[in-house]
Amino acid sequence: MELKNVVKDKKFWMASFIIAWAAALQGHMMWLQRQNSFKEKFEDGSCCRGRILVRALVQVPRVFTTKYS
Repeated sequence: MELKNVVKDKKFWMASFIIAWAAALQGHMMWLQRQNSFKEKFEDGSCCRGRILVRALVQVPRVFTTKYS
């Protein structure tokens, strides 16, 4: 078949749509799984201690800041 005929064929577009939909669905399911695992990991409240430590390490000392910041 020529490329012109393939592009005009409705089966080609339907197959392309189904493949794209399946890939998007798989990506969405992976994202949901990542969100659930993050929620389960930090749901007990143990993340607060880590968050405070990270904030303390990331803050810039006053000596290096300008008077406008």
